Amino acid sequence: MIYVTVKENSLLIEGHAGRGARGTSVPCAAVSAITLTLIRGLSEVAENDIQCQTESGRVRIEWEYLNEVGKKLVDTWYLGICAIQEMYQCIHFIS
Repeated sequence: MIYVTVKENSLLIEGHAGRGARGTSVPCAAVSAITLTLIRGLSEVAENDIQCQTESGRVRIEWEYLNEVGKKLVDTWYLGICAIQEMYQCIHFIS
């Protein structure tokens, strides 16, 4: 199961989908791809100051402030995460 915690100033994504052998899970790859794209987008496109920690099975992104572009990127990331959940039922949202 992938656990996603969304807070006002941070995102935490932990765990693995448990679908297939390590390195072959489509939902894990999808979550990783859109999350890594979000990190690059927040930093390079929106030019927001973020802190992130990435390791296998865990990504934490934090910020003090997001401009409008940054907020839209996070909203778009969330839509993607929800679409992955609808298709694979492997994500649990924690508030």
